[in-house]
Amino acid sequence: MQCFGSAPAARTHVAGAALLRGEWDASVELLMSSRAGERAEMAAARAWTEQRDAAGTLKLLLRGAAADRALMAHFAARGVGAGEPSGGAGWARAA
Repeated sequence: MQCFGSAPAARTHVAGAALLRGEWDASVELLMSSRAGERAEMAAARAWTEQRDAAGTLKLLLRGAAADRALMAHFAARGVGAGEPSGGAGWARAA
């Protein structure tokens, strides 16, 4: 993903470092968390961190959010997040 380091407010370099360390849960949390100043549609879509609904999040994400959409499509295809409580650990293992 080329987005790492491109948006200072997103701290994507931190997500990239977590990926390199194999910290999958932390990486997804960092990538899908809300960012200051982003469009309302994206902020709503990033509610993944609260809802754990990959299919619902995918429907809300804007087309330009390629990395986010790819991640949620992967999770939705595997049923990840369906009915899991907020903050549940282990959901990112499907990555």
